[in-house]
Amino acid sequence: GNPIGFHLRSNSNIVQWQNFVRNRYRKTLFCFARAPHAAIKNDYIGLLLNHCNNASGSCKAMDCTGSRCSKGTSIILQTFL
Repeated sequence: GNPIGFHLRSNSNIVQWQNFVRNRYRKTLFCFARAPHAAIKNDYIGLLLNHCNNASGSCKAMDCTGSRCSKGTSIILQTFL
């Protein structure tokens, strides 16, 4: 399943979402949402989260550890928009 609870059901949903996002003003160049793998030391997800958090405003990161990003929470949309 999708770890962020975001599912588009058809091609028309994808096009509609892309058009919506294209028309939004975004302050950051890159956004990233994911939970690091606790069992893997220095995994790329944890490294990417750290790098993004230190990117001086050009990147927005959301650490999805636990249930922070599950069940359609609005924090995901806030991260990417």
